[in-house]
Amino acid sequence: MTTQSTVRQKRLGAELRRLRDQSLVSAEQVAERLDCHISKVSRIELGQSPIRRLDLEAMLDLYGLKDEQRRAALFKLARSAKTKGWWQSYTDVIPPAYADFIGLEADAARMDSFQTILMPGLLQTPDYARAVITEAWETEGPEQVDRLVEVRTLRQELLTRDDPIELKVILCEATLQQRIGSRETMHAQLQRLVEVERQPNVTLQVLPHAAGAHPGLNGPFAVLGFAHDDDPDVVLAENLTSSLYFEDKRELGRYQWAFNRLTAMAASPRASVTLLKKAIKELT
Repeated sequence: MTTQSTVRQKRLGAELRRLRDQSLVSAEQVAERLDCHISKVSRIELGQSPIRRLDLEAMLDLYGLKDEQRRAALFKLARSAKTKGWWQSYTDVIPPAYADFIGLEADAARMDSFQTILMPGLLQTPDYARAVITEAWETEGPEQVDRLVEVRTLRQELLTRDDPIELKVILCEATLQQRIGSRETMHAQLQRLVEVERQPNVTLQVLPHAAGAHPGLNGPFAVLGFAHDDDPDVVLAENLTSSLYFEDKRELGRYQWAFNRLTAMAASPRASVTLLKKAIKELT
């Protein structure tokens, strides 16, 4: 089973469990309809087992889901769970949690990212990424570093694909001042932010030091949203292990509130570009 399958099967399983709860159908009733042991139903809902189209259709019928658009989206999700992602070619150098992160990111329609010290992976230049990976990852040598930089670069294709991800980024001002790599590396990285901010699908804001205490003091986070409104958002953190977790509505709401509050506290996109250009000038 590929890591991508695990990620998408978890999303599908979580949605099937939600639909079952809403319809007040028991797991025993599902097992009876599918003519299987109840343990199979549990594995499907936990994302530990793939599901056949006939079984998925039977479950959706049992739950009374008649929305053809939503049914089609779930069938598509089930099919895509069997597709191998490009990152599977790098499983020799990336841990499973990071692969899961990439799988979710690849499926997302939008991302709200808050960063305290490091530039978000989707905006890092190769030299900046190399400096981060060299210091923050336990690597076995230059070849592994090269492959990890490739992974980070390939992830960035999300910004320029036919249906680009909508990216909103809030950077603490310290991110502009934290020297990663050489002066030339930081200069190029900051210039990259100025350039990418011009893309219509990217919004960039800087949270000044003067903002004081803020909802992001507990650390960086990102909220991923998906194309269909019924797909639950996911909160995740990109760090050494790239830990991720599916959020219930209450906790997800806290992160969404935090990002909205940070957006209001941060400098406007136009003022943020001014701050970026000031930081660039200080490096020249």
